[in-house]
Amino acid sequence: MASRPSGAPSADREAGPTTEPKPRGPPGMQFVPLPVPIAATLPPPSSIEPLLPTPSSSEREQMLFEAQERRRALAEAGQVLNRVVYDSMVFVPASVEKVPGGALLFESRFESGNLRRAVHVNGNEYDLLLNWDHGTRGHTQWYYFCASGAKVGETYRFNIVNFCKSQSLCAAARRHPLPAAKLGHGWTRSGHEVLYYENGVIRRDRGDGKTNPNAQHSTLSFSWTAEYTGDLIYFAMCYPYSYTELRSYLARIQAEPLRARHVRRQRLALTIAGNECEMLWVTDHSSPAEAVNARPVVALSARVHPGESNASWMMQGIIDFLTGRSAEADALRRHCLFLIVPMLNPGGYVTSDDL
Repeated sequence: MASRPSGAPSADREAGPTTEPKPRGPPGMQFVPLPVPIAATLPPPSSIEPLLPTPSSSEREQMLFEAQERRRALAEAGQVLNRVVYDSMVFVPASVEKVPGGALLFESRFESGNLRRAVHVNGNEYDLLLNWDHGTRGHTQWYYFCASGAKVGETYRFNIVNFCKSQSLCAAARRHPLPAAKLGHGWTRSGHEVLYYENGVIRRDRGDGKTNPNAQHSTLSFSWTAEYTGDLIYFAMCYPYSYTELRSYLARIQAEPLRARHVRRQRLALTIAGNECEMLWVTDHSSPAEAVNARPVVALSARVHPGESNASWMMQGIIDFLTGRSAEADALRRHCLFLIVPMLNPGGYVTSDDL
């Protein structure tokens, strides 16, 4: 059981660092700048968006049958290209014009991005493979990448083929986030003909014969139709919230005097790569130290699993409320000490892990 903290950090930390440090990946990992500033042009939606209607089991089976028949017909006709058009480690075309066969241009080497390889199947269809979570032999869940070079009015099919879980909300044809960054529209739910199914490829990490040796990878397959010329489109499992966005948010909090007076920042640890894991002390710091230390402690944390980015949006809302001007927030600050770890595993999300 953790011991009670002895006292709030020095107020010298209250102003925060003058320049927030850049995220760091493992040795050898280099990030490329995002083509657009995510925080400025890709905000989350301001209202609840509707989900796709849940199809019946027969409708799902029909969609899956048609997809498999389409692939079988291409294979029998010798038209499956299986051409690698992107590999984050060894092959990254510099521009749309340099992508083999006029295929889409993919990118994922930014913070929190995850797409290892894109394979052009035929026409507007692509098979995509994700990087494994670090330290595993095949665990995958989080994906986040962008694509450009699509033609207006044409429909593209993406098949992410190496998921490790047999079940997903996508199996019920839920929409997933799809942002159009170039137009500044932010994240919206989009896509159609969403499928999630086991694909028959045996998982390497279950090959020891002890835990379900016949476990298969699963495929998330969805279609997207290009609406505008020159779109740069981001695809993600959920609305991203990066380590950089967290640090920028905390800096904004501390730049607002009415909020900053309620917050102290404390470094808990550095990750192996050197990313800082912080804890916030939120309370009425105008009280004597003895009074602050005597208050009941409320501990909050988020992002144990880095792929659960929705937790960061919830945590941001909590911090906004607790540092706000409402009578309820004021009463909570006077009676409680909130110890908040907004990103418990920053190194994991920087490198796009889920575990």
